[in-house]
Amino acid sequence: MPRRGHGDASGAGPAELPIHTGLPSWVSSRAEFRKVARQSHPARLCAVPSEERTPDAVSRIAQWLAGVELLAGSSEAKLEAIAAVVRYRAASRGEIVRPELRDGREPAELCIVYSGQVALCVKGRPMAYLEAGQSFGAIESVRSELSGAAVVSTGRDGVELLIVSQADFDGAVSRFRAAEAWEDVGFLQAHPLFVGWGRSELLRLRAAMRHRVLPPGELVCRQGEEARALWLVKRGLCEAQRNRTERMQFHRGAAEAGTKTVTRRLLLGRILPGGLIGEGALIRGVPRFADVVTVSVTELLELPATCVS
Repeated sequence: MPRRGHGDASGAGPAELPIHTGLPSWVSSRAEFRKVARQSHPARLCAVPSEERTPDAVSRIAQWLAGVELLAGSSEAKLEAIAAVVRYRAASRGEIVRPELRDGREPAELCIVYSGQVALCVKGRPMAYLEAGQSFGAIESVRSELSGAAVVSTGRDGVELLIVSQADFDGAVSRFRAAEAWEDVGFLQAHPLFVGWGRSELLRLRAAMRHRVLPPGELVCRQGEEARALWLVKRGLCEAQRNRTERMQFHRGAAEAGTKTVTRRLLLGRILPGGLIGEGALIRGVPRFADVVTVSVTELLELPATCVS
């Protein structure tokens, strides 16, 4: 249950709910904390100030962030942009991580549970529990009615959190998107399909595109559906697969025979970086000829049919 303040000696009412701001119990000074953090697990690397983090530290933090529900499907560059600004916080069991927000106040930070557990409490009652990889706060990933709930550490050994303010998150994503757009323009400029295109033309083309990151086994397009876009593979690997239905004869002994329908899954080919997906059906105005499925984590540039002339 949340710990509540007891008021001051004058009886002026309950004191403000306590919020943990101190050092973890396993270090005695800020200098020691930073030293341990540099050599420890990804969460504690976040204790190192952003300007002091090494590229390796940012990469390790980003690798862990890839498993966070809210950030599922994010590209490596986006995760590294966020990893550069997150910070670390630890709270002991029973400690109030965030008091209940009232009077329409909105959460100002995104908090990701690294280890342990927290409870979302309304009027002192636990309404939901969050564990490693789940998040609360700004950019809520829990039910909206709990967005202002008090958050209490309930893990046996407390809780470790990775925290990023809304402003830092927005700034990181904005910087990432700008860098990503320029990287995409460079990719398009080097592609044989766009030889002779000027930088301004490529920028307009990129503005019309949607950058997508898909996990392995994800369907890009489905056989038989209407063609509404085409895709350019930037990174990763895809396979074109088609279902083919055949009628086959079978025999069971000398007197029994018949036919049965068999559906075979055919591999038509693989699409490597630089390859196009779905352009044939889109240009000819016919349904998709095959399924296209990602084999590895794949980055795609999607161009809607309305932009294809």
